[in-house]
Amino acid sequence: MNGILVSSWALTGLQAAAVVATGRHLHRRSLGPVAGFSSAVRRSAAVLVLACVLPVPALIAAGAPAATWALWGAGYLAAALVYALADAARDGLGARKVEPEAQA
Repeated sequence: MNGILVSSWALTGLQAAAVVATGRHLHRRSLGPVAGFSSAVRRSAAVLVLACVLPVPALIAAGAPAATWALWGAGYLAAALVYALADAARDGLGARKVEPEAQA
């Protein structure tokens, strides 16, 4: 195994770890105030994009096998799902926060 291929596997593993850590962070932030969660969702978008884009040059340069590309694709889809769920939760929390004010 050449060094680029090893780094592509390592970066793909780092991508998976970043997606899991971001998901946990967003879940914990969703339990707090709505304003804090909204800013966490915006900041996490940059982290998720960076985690997904970072392995691509190493994958291309290494001529990575299909298994590595499949792992990268799964991480990419997981990152998209984490962001989509966080965005939907942010919208839901915002609507829930507005309802009591609308009734008053």
